Amino acid sequence: MKPMNSKQNPAKRRPRAPLLHGALALAAAAVLASLPGPAAATELSCDRIPDLMRQFLQKHYQFNTPNDELRARVVDTFLRRLDPGKTLYLRDEATALEKRLQGVLLDVSEGNCAVLRELHEDVPRRYAAMERYIERAVSRDDYAIDPNVTLVIDPEKRARPATVEERNALYDRLIDFQMANYAVALAAESGALADGAKDDGAKADGAKDEAADASHATIEVTPELLEKARQRLLKRQALQTKRAKETKLEDMYASFLDSFARALDPHSNYLSQDVFDDFTIQMQLSLEGIGVSLTYKDGYSVVDRVIPGGATAKQKALEPGDKIIAVAQEDGEFVDVVDMDLRDVVRLIRGPRDTTVRLGVLRDENARLNVAIVRERIDLEESAASLRVEEIERGDKKLRLGFVDLPSFYGDHNPAKRQSSRDMRKLLKEAKQENLDGLVLDLSRNGGGLLENAVEIAGLFVADGGVVAVKDTYGKLQVMHDPDDAIAWDGPLVVLTSRFSASASEIVAGAMKDYHRALLVGDDHTFGKGTVQSMVRQPPGLGAIKVTTALFFRPGGVSTQHEGVASDLTLPAEYDVDEFGEKHQPYSLATQQVAPFVEAHSAGGESAPWPPLTTDLVGELAQRSAERVKATAEFQEYEREVAEARARGGIVAVRDILSRSMPTEDATPEEPEDGEEHELTAHQHEALEILADYVTLGGHALADNRLSSANAPN
Repeated sequence: MKPMNSKQNPAKRRPRAPLLHGALALAAAAVLASLPGPAAATELSCDRIPDLMRQFLQKHYQFNTPNDELRARVVDTFLRRLDPGKTLYLRDEATALEKRLQGVLLDVSEGNCAVLRELHEDVPRRYAAMERYIERAVSRDDYAIDPNVTLVIDPEKRARPATVEERNALYDRLIDFQMANYAVALAAESGALADGAKDDGAKADGAKDEAADASHATIEVTPELLEKARQRLLKRQALQTKRAKETKLEDMYASFLDSFARALDPHSNYLSQDVFDDFTIQMQLSLEGIGVSLTYKDGYSVVDRVIPGGATAKQKALEPGDKIIAVAQEDGEFVDVVDMDLRDVVRLIRGPRDTTVRLGVLRDENARLNVAIVRERIDLEESAASLRVEEIERGDKKLRLGFVDLPSFYGDHNPAKRQSSRDMRKLLKEAKQENLDGLVLDLSRNGGGLLENAVEIAGLFVADGGVVAVKDTYGKLQVMHDPDDAIAWDGPLVVLTSRFSASASEIVAGAMKDYHRALLVGDDHTFGKGTVQSMVRQPPGLGAIKVTTALFFRPGGVSTQHEGVASDLTLPAEYDVDEFGEKHQPYSLATQQVAPFVEAHSAGGESAPWPPLTTDLVGELAQRSAERVKATAEFQEYEREVAEARARGGIVAVRDILSRSMPTEDATPEEPEDGEEHELTAHQHEALEILADYVTLGGHALADNRLSSANAPN
């Protein structure tokens, strides 16, 4: 473990590739890209849908019978699934389809799937028509990429075309964006960008060198490059149409059923047998691959979660929210995967251990980069909680501070198997034996896990008391308590969170905040997921349903739903997270409140051995942190990039795509040597600096508090 001097700034940002203001690929295939796969045994048929719908309604937290609101939601969700890019249906056509679908819930519940069969035939025809237009447009002798074109990236933020002319104009803009995207990718593959980057004065080391990372090169779209881009675009469009035509009727049924589930809330969904099998593999951490969980949104395969201990987590290659737009094997050509069926994307990404997969990624809507990831089997040991010790100087004193990384609330319902709560107890015992001055608990990339482990871990920092309450479908409230009255760590505690901290992480963070046990540091608040889901397996071949059955509540009586848990000290976000979180999800459940169940003796009050978090102390800590943040280059860069992204407002220009280079090498950070530890990020380093201030300033407050208590009259 390496000592750290506070006079230095060892925070090292993960290497970033040069940014390319990327384009949204041609909008498309909801039915094809997001449909669950065909069943392995019993196929999903029309007459099985009513029973599955009834199961959702019997178990769901809010809806138990269909009503007008739910019917409208189903129509909206299903239409978004059919035409996510607003490229297939004109405004009047979409309105007519909405009216046609208004009775679909009743029809399907009675075993009438006529409208679904009609759509199964209609959607492929519309993709074929779009393919014909695109082929004609890019085959014109005078076609050229127009650098002056701009596009609103998010289909939800642009109007649906009202006329054929408006739709064709949208196609033309999307064509220019996709062609520019291909041109840049092809130039990068051929080395043209590398040459351009060196001409701009970058060092010969290429993208591995920070100077090369910052270099830019303008793409010259030669006739040869334009033709190659055209061939790629036409190939992708042909594949998209082919996939639409090959979509099975049961896939349409599954798409409707999943739309019904997601109309209930964003975390309820239908899992076909293929999808459920993949889910099971991921939960068992037994898959050889890159260690990410993917979801589908608007034609993209989106990183939903980075699995702790997997290749991606160790190589720090991807972030939640990254959109995978291309996949290549080893040194092979990139295959465009925009609008590709999620199952097919997963198959491209998976592969034998110790082989390399390269991914083209869109980040923050406008930034494109390439990453290379070596596949491996997920090692549970790598995903376990860990403790490292860092040294920071304050005055003439050298503080020894612990940094606990808890990537997930892993465990098993079999108590004989490894549990995150047991691992944490061991680490806290080690921290006590080391006589550490304070601890940082890092939950900033922790997306959740087992509820029972979260309750036990929260209980390691407080005496017995209520940690979280769960309110079920029937309104019954169950308070889950710390299972023992012992405190495993009674020293100063800082909890590092982010918008990616979700679910079980929010339970721990919320309990620490409500009991005034820890100082919360990070993004403005956590993700805001305060719901509980249950998985119900179906007969072989029919997969499973996942349905929201309960809400969480913090000891203070508020739910983590929507608002999450607010930080006491806010640090600059690395990415624009303004629209990231539960409250921005379609049809997320509303937040609620219950009576507080904080137990005063659990927090220790004036007799607590940890420094009291007074308003004055938190204010002083915030001021000192703000001064450091202002002087830290990484944080200033984060703020600049976020401000630029917000100023663009989701609008991307083709000119920006062509004038900024892709990385000339794959932007994969170097791994530390065996026995070495990863460099701390700027946020992790600042959390330790805040802890050092808390230990120093809080120690005086604690001494004053104890002196006052000792002098108080009996």
